[in-house]
Amino acid sequence: VSQQEFLSSAGLRHDELEDPDALVAYDSLIGAWAELIRRFPERPLGMEYGKLVDASALGVVGVNILNAREVRAMVESMMRFQRIADPHFEVNLEHGDEVSVITFDHEDRVQARGESMEMFLTSFIHNTRTCTARAIRPLRVDVAHPRRHPLSVYEEVWGAPVRFAQPQHALRFEPALLATPVLS
Repeated sequence: VSQQEFLSSAGLRHDELEDPDALVAYDSLIGAWAELIRRFPERPLGMEYGKLVDASALGVVGVNILNAREVRAMVESMMRFQRIADPHFEVNLEHGDEVSVITFDHEDRVQARGESMEMFLTSFIHNTRTCTARAIRPLRVDVAHPRRHPLSVYEEVWGAPVRFAQPQHALRFEPALLATPVLS
């Protein structure tokens, strides 16, 4: 895909990307995902990209995540500051005695593109593994959209059983995970 062709499909112009501190129109991200999914339907783009999204690339949000003392504080930082990076993204934590659940929600256009939500789930798991230097595995991953790729791909990337067409996107962990120290 040529750069110009991709920018055009996302509704962007090259000159809009010249200022590294400028924000691009939110709708351009929706257009970019739509074009990538259209061109590469067989690739698990969300999971591929999610492994590349390092928390340090998230500006002030990433700084807060990386400076958390334990995973609970990391999640709470995401809950508090994530909307700075993405005004439509919401993270919630439900802490139970047997299972803690981290839910991920977004506006309808993003929810409809499962790859985007798979990116958020993958990025969280990947960054939690990186920040704790542990092979953290969810007990289960719930995905709100239908399965798009072989089940083995999801289970390999996320390291857990996966349920599709669920009411929400969620990562289910043992509660002890929340006390896991984050390395500085």
